[in-house]
Amino acid sequence: MVEDTSLENLLEKYSETDIYPFHMPGHKRRMHLPAGRNLDITEIDGFDDLHHPTGVLLRAEQNAARVRGAKEAYFLVNGTTCGILSSIFAAAEPGDTIAIARNCHRSVYHAALIRRLKCLYLYPKETKMGINGSVELSEAEALFKKHPEIKALVVTSPTYDGVISDVENLAKIAHKYGAALIVDSAHGAHLGISNLLPDKAVSADYIIESLHKTLPSYTQSALLLCNAKSSDKLRKYLRIFMTSSPSYLFTASIDSCIRYIEKDGKKDIENLVNNIKDFLDETKDLKRLHVIKKEDLAGVYDYDITKILISTAATDIDGKKLSEILLKEYKIQLEMAAGNYAIALSSVGDERAGFKRLAAALKSIDEIIGEGKDVFSKKLPEPNKKLEIYEADEAGREKISLSGAEGRTSAEFVYVYPPGIPIVVPGEVIEKEQIEAIENARNIGLDIQGPDDISAEFIRVI
Repeated sequence: MVEDTSLENLLEKYSETDIYPFHMPGHKRRMHLPAGRNLDITEIDGFDDLHHPTGVLLRAEQNAARVRGAKEAYFLVNGTTCGILSSIFAAAEPGDTIAIARNCHRSVYHAALIRRLKCLYLYPKETKMGINGSVELSEAEALFKKHPEIKALVVTSPTYDGVISDVENLAKIAHKYGAALIVDSAHGAHLGISNLLPDKAVSADYIIESLHKTLPSYTQSALLLCNAKSSDKLRKYLRIFMTSSPSYLFTASIDSCIRYIEKDGKKDIENLVNNIKDFLDETKDLKRLHVIKKEDLAGVYDYDITKILISTAATDIDGKKLSEILLKEYKIQLEMAAGNYAIALSSVGDERAGFKRLAAALKSIDEIIGEGKDVFSKKLPEPNKKLEIYEADEAGREKISLSGAEGRTSAEFVYVYPPGIPIVVPGEVIEKEQIEAIENARNIGLDIQGPDDISAEFIRVI
């Protein structure tokens, strides 16, 4: 008998395993979602049009704006990436200058590329644990003073690691200089539902939330909250970047998620926070592994405790090895592994049993691993930019060995995915530290993306 190797069969088999999902999506395969092939329709009579909503979809978006405390809300079925591209295009014209927090997602850089924007960078300070901290208000103010031509500031809050910036005051700074604030809040859709967690980024002009990451909604479903004075350009670019055949399963799951937030969200968030606090208490006596807390991240504005960061810096294993042990020996799938830590993403879809299972696994692993040197990732130097991203993309290029690329100008992005933060950006001089970071990521088996050569042994330069 021929084995069924179809994707559908693989998904069915995986759903029948007892692997616990400490990763996206937020429904954790157990919370109710609109389902069934017979619900998959197109824009037929009575079901409105997401690109020009006047009926049921317009009412659903208006309800989302009310629940999330925004002037307007737009359903996204292409994920947060679609919202980021649309927001940046709405805020800046070709040739304009934008300011980007260096730890922004690759989609922000892609927007700068195809919109032909000039980029200036803010560098969040690295914390003791080797994790990017918050965007500093003083540095944002200084950048605007030096470059009043900036049309938009783009920051990520919370980050993939859970670090939150002072969005309210960043908005005040941006608005003082006539610029828009765009917040990639892909990992923050659950914030603001309960006061047990930090508030959401309501004061920004554009806030893009991936509902599916932390709440019960289908993968790719997201929400764009708009507080800008005019949303005409935004709607124009949403029509360009979003598919002309939006899935009704996705839009229904967004509407369902918003209704869930209003009905059960506060209660479930509070239950989640209580489970996390119990988990932190159960793992407080780990000898070598360390579950990162806000007090470990000195100087950050705030921190989202639903991102469970497990540091391996004081052990003889790396984050990738920890993730592999948890999956192979304990059937726990983490969200992401890095050089010296791994991330378990929790959500309202998690059960108390899942946290107890993770705590027990970490305590067992902690007993058998060895001590390390407590070494954190090396901080990369501030880039030496020779060309704008779009200029580098259009320049002539050659393919050379990465090991021999020091001093050359990159023609490609290089990033580890997830989280998709560039190590190298087109138009920047490749430094020794960047080469070492890429080689280290490759050596421990992290997923490197961006260059044409997926092995990352070669890179295209100008």
